[in-house]
Amino acid sequence: MNIEFAFGVPIFANPGLGITPGCAELETASAMDVARKAEELGYDAVWVPDHLMLGKDDAILEGWSVMAALAGSTRRVRLGLLHQSNPFRHPALVAKMVATLDQISDGRLIYYPDMGNQTREHLAYGLPWSDDRAERIAQMVEGLELSLELWSATEPVTFEGRYYHTSAAVCRPRPVQQPHPPIWMGGVHP
Repeated sequence: MNIEFAFGVPIFANPGLGITPGCAELETASAMDVARKAEELGYDAVWVPDHLMLGKDDAILEGWSVMAALAGSTRRVRLGLLHQSNPFRHPALVAKMVATLDQISDGRLIYYPDMGNQTREHLAYGLPWSDDRAERIAQMVEGLELSLELWSATEPVTFEGRYYHTSAAVCRPRPVQQPHPPIWMGGVHP
């Protein structure tokens, strides 16, 4: 059995709760420093959460931006965005973001899509939201299908789904990891 260890990068302050770790204040520079230190200590992956408002004063760094910075300041550790909220970004754009980050990190990205679960941050940012959990799951699944198609296509992709559409979309360069980066799924529904 191969056991791997990951570190949750503290990109928000959450005093007293003991998660990601429970920092009293958000300190951007130290968040980057501890992620690099986690790599030095031999952690296999670093993860950052995908939220727009979280923790003390709702102050949180944007996760994809943090991962891009970490891709350039680390060499070995794998990079994951914990519970990437599908309603935050169109899946075709996410497919391009995943491919790009996998390229610049030399194949170290772990992709972890999620249906989204924080109503208030979606509404606060004017992003699409459905209170229907089954519909959010269906949107996430369709978004993942679109991403997988874009990552494997040799021709432009026209996609006509129930929720998402593309017209001759191209996702090049493809991810380094083939056929695609590892995809993690959390328990979201029976």
